Amino acid sequence: MKYIFSVAFVFIQLLISEIYAQKPVIDSSIYNEWPKAQDASISNDGKYITYTIDKLPLRGMTAILMSTQNKWRMEKTGGGFRITADSRKAIYGNSSDSLTIITLGTDSTEIIPHFCRGNFISNDRDTWLIYYLTDSSKEMFVRNLRTGWAISISQVANYFSSDGGNILIIRRDSKKEGKVIQSLEWVDIRNGNLTTIWQGTGIVKGCIFNKKYMQVAFPIEDTKNNQIQRSIWYYKDGISKAVNLIGSELPGFDSGSQIEYLDHFSEDGDRLFFSYKKPSEKINKADPNAMQVDVWSYTDTRLQSDQLHEIKDPSYEGPNMAVIRIKDRQVFPLNIPGELNRYINDRFVLLYHRDGDARLSESHWNRASRFSVFLVSTEDGSRKLIKEHTLLQYQLSPEGKYLIWYESKQKNYLSMEISTGVVKNITKAISTDWTEYENDHPDAAEDVGAISGWLKGDTAVLLHDQNDIWLVDLSGRILPLCLTNRYGRRNHIAFRLANDERHAILSPGQSILLSAFNRATKDNGFYSKSLFEKGDPTLLTMGPYVYEVADHNPKRGIGGQAPVKARDEEAYIVWRMSATESPNFFYTRNFVNFSPISEEHPEKKCNWLTSELISWKTLDGGISQGVLYKPENFDPKKKYPVIFYYYERMSDELNQFRYPEVSSDRLDIPTYVSNGYLILAPDVHYKIGETGQSAVNSIVSAARWLSKQPWVDSTKMGLQGHSFGGYETNYVITHSHLFAAACSASGLSDYISSYGSLIDGYSEEGLFEMSQNRIGATLWQRPDLYIKNSPIFRANQVTTPLLMMHTTNDGIYHFSDAVEFFTGLRRLGKKVWMLQYDNEDHSLLGEAAAIDYTIRMRQFFDHYLKGAPAPKWMVEGIPASEKGIDDGLQLEPPGVEPGPGLLTPEEQKKVDSLMHRKPITVTIK
Repeated sequence: MKYIFSVAFVFIQLLISEIYAQKPVIDSSIYNEWPKAQDASISNDGKYITYTIDKLPLRGMTAILMSTQNKWRMEKTGGGFRITADSRKAIYGNSSDSLTIITLGTDSTEIIPHFCRGNFISNDRDTWLIYYLTDSSKEMFVRNLRTGWAISISQVANYFSSDGGNILIIRRDSKKEGKVIQSLEWVDIRNGNLTTIWQGTGIVKGCIFNKKYMQVAFPIEDTKNNQIQRSIWYYKDGISKAVNLIGSELPGFDSGSQIEYLDHFSEDGDRLFFSYKKPSEKINKADPNAMQVDVWSYTDTRLQSDQLHEIKDPSYEGPNMAVIRIKDRQVFPLNIPGELNRYINDRFVLLYHRDGDARLSESHWNRASRFSVFLVSTEDGSRKLIKEHTLLQYQLSPEGKYLIWYESKQKNYLSMEISTGVVKNITKAISTDWTEYENDHPDAAEDVGAISGWLKGDTAVLLHDQNDIWLVDLSGRILPLCLTNRYGRRNHIAFRLANDERHAILSPGQSILLSAFNRATKDNGFYSKSLFEKGDPTLLTMGPYVYEVADHNPKRGIGGQAPVKARDEEAYIVWRMSATESPNFFYTRNFVNFSPISEEHPEKKCNWLTSELISWKTLDGGISQGVLYKPENFDPKKKYPVIFYYYERMSDELNQFRYPEVSSDRLDIPTYVSNGYLILAPDVHYKIGETGQSAVNSIVSAARWLSKQPWVDSTKMGLQGHSFGGYETNYVITHSHLFAAACSASGLSDYISSYGSLIDGYSEEGLFEMSQNRIGATLWQRPDLYIKNSPIFRANQVTTPLLMMHTTNDGIYHFSDAVEFFTGLRRLGKKVWMLQYDNEDHSLLGEAAAIDYTIRMRQFFDHYLKGAPAPKWMVEGIPASEKGIDDGLQLEPPGVEPGPGLLTPEEQKKVDSLMHRKPITVTIK
């Protein structure tokens, strides 16, 4: 009897285990229900944290306020918390008509009823709450949340504030002789003192502040003779009234130039920057009976299409900036149309001027599309030419003492001391490679690393190469120091300053936080290092996660978030995820020990995935990597269908968490894996001029390697790619018969027709010659490469059923190219479908379109890779007359297959034989 009981107990336990092991697979019902931890902040003293959970409850949001020291915690549905500057209180508000003030760490709360609208401003110690009680009320309340001191001000029509200061500007309105009179009052919120600084009939169009020197400036808009005119007014604490810095006329500017908006004060408060617009050129109206013709000329520096784009949208050039010297009200323009304001500080503006196309798509051959670089003084408007017609990227040091740039011919960074014009090669003593890691584009030499930060006083700059960070003297007199002691190169680690410190002004001896990414293992974490300290950086944490991968793979953008630091303490919030772990927040004081803050793990409730880094030998004998995704319930005794998904190099995304979502373009990896597919995301390494073959080299070799695994069904392998990946799909199926199904989204098929086409009026030539398509030559230099890399010329070799997706408004690859490939395959009797979505872009931005595409792509792969019944739209198609009426998504009975093309194989052979007759020779006398 005891034995029977034991057997029964074991059976029950096994049954329970089996039930719990069978987690539900992912379906579309969870896409809009997946909770996400987001928007974390930490109090200035590091003792309290706030964050929100999106979609908890369903289609809602939960706000959390919690202590880092104990179990004190508060949750509210909807809205959000904000912690005061003194870290003693928090404010909670949502869409209801009340505001709650919480004393942190206690149960003490205060509710402000009838709360309508408000704002907060904070300085180093205080947080001020500014609010109204009803929407129609003009009584404004101002309250110091640290001290409790409060005032109310009546008849306030609007107010302007600057975070970090102690000043409000309030606007009151009154009527006099039928006109609205506006007045501005300066309010010192520390004591409630009010001073009227301006009054008039114009309209106040905002305010900007210089909190350090207690200054404010505001534009006033008037209408005279049906023309809008703006003037700039200025006030500083201590003077009696605001003064008019400049009227509607800008002296020294083109007649009719107008002020647009105020931008900022200089740090020293001596100058005020603003934007202006030049008068619109008088356009002669064309004779409606005259022929409307665009004359394209070979002498045009910009294509007619580009010029027409500018006429339709003249603002696309960007703002024109000017500066007022406050002491004598002198005004200087800083840039003119066609000049881009790249860097600006108190002393200088670095401007880039070009006459050619704005996208620089012709810059590799058209000198007019290259920049002429100018340095413009903000003190007197004088300008100095730095370089004509260049692709060099200059940067201005924070205090304006130096320019720095990478010179590709010398393969080094150079600096120029602005006061003397002396140029120095500041990295010639360093033996390293400054170009981007594994850059296989024809323009790779121009694509360099970046400046990481600066040393206080403009004495040195922090530069990163492919692995390490260097401290480089800007004057070139002191030898460079490898801050990371070449530890990165020795250990395959790429170091960058953590994002909260990037481009910061650092002090000698300061300890800095480094983001680290191991290119071999794909581990991510943090190190620390003190400036000028010898030796290797100190390891804090590294693991199979994504915390923050700054820009180690800028072409892919792995992701993560920068650590959030408490202002007054060494206390941080970090964001961490892995392929099997949803992104969540953690608290740390040393980046060694981490305490979980949020613990949202919806992936544990469904059949999730695992990720594995694999390597294999490519067709050319090299070694490539990729990420293999398997279902959590993977059974090595089964045989699985496989889909290959690719876009350049993807192995760095080994630990990236992927949210299940509708497919607006690419494959939804978690959903497919959860439903019994394997997904392999291979790296593709490119050779110049062999773009398509490079994809074959990687993808086909990966498929051959994977097909040998006992748990892979080699007869059920598919392909999916979007954009450049869509092109690779088209190419691979014209060069391989390994695949049972393929989906190409927004892909390219014809390099020749696309080479001479336009994107929003700009030439596509640069994309093929120097950029992603990697030909490295013009069409006339190497027509053979353009033919070789165009799938359209081998459409007759396709045996793989193909699902295409393209939109009529694709701004990258033209719809006509997709039609070209589709009609070619159709003419050849190949199995091909094209989903055409109107009024969408390169991706499906509309939810309805994305859902439709998601369903059809899944039906397509399920049929060819899993043997599921085919849907009606694949078997019978959908007549144009039924568009929007019959979606054709219903499944046909099992065994019903999509039929042959318009011609039977025998008929196709007859047509082919006719087409292969010798051409007729015609003799012309």
